[in-house]
Amino acid sequence: MFMETLRNYFDTNLNTNETAERLYLHINTLRYRLKRIEELTNTSLQKMDDRCNLYIALKVHDVLEHLALIE
Repeated sequence: MFMETLRNYFDTNLNTNETAERLYLHINTLRYRLKRIEELTNTSLQKMDDRCNLYIALKVHDVLEHLALIE
């Protein structure tokens, strides 16, 4: 759930309205998920460095999943 949310958030260039539409979520639900992601990762989506780190981590996860090194 959080991975899909974060992936869509990045794919929409951080556009919360478009992300909520893509995921068929109420905007408040999306905001809650984004806040929860920040809490769980101890990052801030407002900070460019943190956003970059999360984006890279997401891409690394995708590569490892593609190589069947993780499920």
